[in-house]
Amino acid sequence: MAPMAAELEQTPPFAPPTSPLVDGSGRLWPAGGEACDVAALREYTIHEQVVAPYRFAHSLETAIGALDPEVLVLLGPGAGLGGAIGQVLSRMCWRGIDSKAAFAQAQRSDRPALITLPPAGAAPAAEAAEERPLAINE
Repeated sequence: MAPMAAELEQTPPFAPPTSPLVDGSGRLWPAGGEACDVAALREYTIHEQVVAPYRFAHSLETAIGALDPEVLVLLGPGAGLGGAIGQVLSRMCWRGIDSKAAFAQAQRSDRPALITLPPAGAAPAAEAAEERPLAINE
């Protein structure tokens, strides 16, 4: 992967992000002009992001802690990361979710903690959830 990262050196300078970003190492990049070190963000993007492991759970914890969202949206396709997200929410005790059962109950409520978008051509999320509930470790 290092040769690929070297090829990315030709990537032009970045503009400041318009929304806060959380990278694969769990760093928060603030939105806006001088608040974000765009040179460092570019360096991360074309080097570290290419060659280092993506720490999904840590990144999600950082995003939730820093941004305090009302709901999480998993763009998908499908709910493949739903179980991992449920584990993180449970470990964080986010919005009262402290176990697999609490996550499942939140998902059945009228305000689920995690909204998943189905793959193209698949059943709507409510129907898919009835067929195959998300599995997380307790």
